[in-house]
Amino acid sequence: MQSRSTAAMTLIKPQLDSLGEKMKEGYARGTPQGMEDAEKYRTELQTLMTRHGVRPWTTMLSAIGTLPVWMSFFFTIRMMVYRDGVGLNSGGALWFPDLTQPDPYYVLPVLCSGSIIAMLHFGDPGQAGAQLDERQAMMKTTMKGAALLMVPFTYWMESGVFVYWMFSNMLAVTQTVVLRNPAARASVGGAPLPK
Repeated sequence: MQSRSTAAMTLIKPQLDSLGEKMKEGYARGTPQGMEDAEKYRTELQTLMTRHGVRPWTTMLSAIGTLPVWMSFFFTIRMMVYRDGVGLNSGGALWFPDLTQPDPYYVLPVLCSGSIIAMLHFGDPGQAGAQLDERQAMMKTTMKGAALLMVPFTYWMESGVFVYWMFSNMLAVTQTVVLRNPAARASVGGAPLPK
């Protein structure tokens, strides 16, 4: 639902921007006629969004809805490392055989940070072909910087947490890349990507 709404919003973004600008101009005039014009454009904006199935709050509600699930996974994994008999102390591989201990070489925090940057790079499938405005580009750059800063702030965490984060992030990247394919997108009922 979130991806459909985002894709639809991307398709009508030029009209949304135009109506939004006209609405701001009407309010900026501060005259009764300006207010009337602004209200007319606001109504047109709402009609356009309704006609195309765009729900701006869907993205925020989806993020808020998944936050408790993500937090429960995070805290569950953190608590599992302290339980005997779970097998995390011998369930690792390569240089991190014990998932209950921090990565001694800091490779997992760096790889996890890289997987977050990959998610940000590929973005939402509804955004393919869309140009980011200045604010969106700055936000994306800030989030990439935060992903890099994550390394020194989380290096002490257990390897199992990073393994979970990395695979979860890479699954999201894979899903995004697959949904850029028009046939795969159509098979799940997704709106066509903007050109």
